[in-house]
Formats: sequence, structure tokens, C-alpha cells
Amino acid sequence: MKLKSATLTFVCVVVAVACTGASPAAAPTAAVPTSISPSPTTTSSAISDAEIYAVIEPALPVIRLRSGAGSHPGDRGSYCWTAPLDEGKPPEESVSAAMCADYAFREGPDPPIEVASGESLTVEILADEKPNTLSANFMTGPRSSARPSVDLEPLLEARLPIDLAPGTYTVHVFGRWEAGDIGYAFKIRVN
Repeated sequence: MKLKSATLTFVCVVVAVACTGASPAAAPTAAVPTSISPSPTTTSSAISDAEIYAVIEPALPVIRLRSGAGSHPGDRGSYCWTAPLDEGKPPEESVSAAMCADYAFREGPDPPIEVASGESLTVEILADEKPNTLSANFMTGPRSSARPSVDLEPLLEARLPIDLAPGTYTVHVFGRWEAGDIGYAFKIRVN
């Protein structure tokens, strides 16, 4: 038992010396505190979960589909997004937070968007920057694609051709930016 105690004391002294940069002879001899209170600078720079969500949440792009009947909201799906928590600092000094969410298959909101086969819808993206990539996938169910994924022009407004047989489909629109990626689901009825 005495050997373990001596080893523990040695490790504590080495850690204290390494952290303070002092020589072993100058190592503190005072008792080790049982709790550590944050300094005022630590408290003022601490960021709560609510503050992180407030910083990231508004920065998430919103994707909508526009038809002749107007603009249609979708169901936000999976996403992963990073945002700086201390804007204005150089990149090497800045702190970022990442927020990710995964969702199971989303069908899109009711009622479905009515569209004729051969027509196009417009993908509208509400964001500060256009995406690096943009794609759409047409589904007839959770595991059944109606056709391969379609790459779209990565713009804030992109044309989405609807060349499908009559029926009801889920359209997943997925965009990728430097800061992350996000998908939205829409329900369409092709006549």
C-alpha cells in the first residue's frame, strides 16, 4: 500500500510540474483542492447547448419545391451542419460546433404536390450560399426507388424534371455545402 501511495504522489507532482512549467523543487506543497471553480474568463466563454442550437439552427438551409400552384414546404430530414461559435476570429483560433440529426424514411407532407408527367418543379433553397452539390431521389416506398438519383444544377433555384409514370412518389432533395449537408422530403402526385 505504501508503494502505491508513493507512486500516486510522484505522478501528482509530475503532472503539477508539467502543467505549471516549474521545476520539481518548486512543485506546490499545498493540499490538492477537492473541487475546481471556473474562473470568470472560463464562465464568460462557456457556451450552453441552447446557445449552440441558436447559432446553428438558423443557419440551416431550407429546401422547398415550387409548382404552378406556389411554393411547398417539405419535411426536413437528416442533416449534419457546422457553424462557428465565435465569428470574427481567425480560423486557427475559432471554435465551431457540429449538429447532426438522422431521420428514418420521410414521406413528405400531405397533401401531395400535383404535377403532370413531363413538367418540371423548381427546387428553391433558402440559404446564404448555393450548394456544392444538389440531387433528388424519387421513391415509391421506404426501400424502393422509382428511378436512379438525379443530379441537379447546384443553384438556389434548380429545375427538377418530372418524367415519371402517374402515381404518388416521395422526392428526397439533398444538398451539400462546405458547412454540411441537409435533405428534405416532399410528396408529389404525378397525373
